[in-house]
Amino acid sequence: MFHQANLRFNDQPTITVGTRTAKMSLVMAWVETIAQEMTRLTNWPITTLKHDDIGKYFIDRQTLDACKPEVSYGYAADGNSIKSITVTANGNSCA
Repeated sequence: MFHQANLRFNDQPTITVGTRTAKMSLVMAWVETIAQEMTRLTNWPITTLKHDDIGKYFIDRQTLDACKPEVSYGYAADGNSIKSITVTANGNSCA
């Protein structure tokens, strides 16, 4: 996990990562290293989600978490198999 302090680069020294020389934050240096290694080792395209899509994912996840989903399993008497699965969410009326 990168913390906000790892994004600062104004007061950082100029460093060289592979073929690129610049002032870089720790996150920038890490991304540059990974991108250079990926392009060195493969010919795969590097793709990413748009920030709008990432934002929508977080809102959708927040909505799901607010539903407080739960699951419980009903086991057979011998405990060797599952006989039922019950899924509930915030009074079973979550939208």
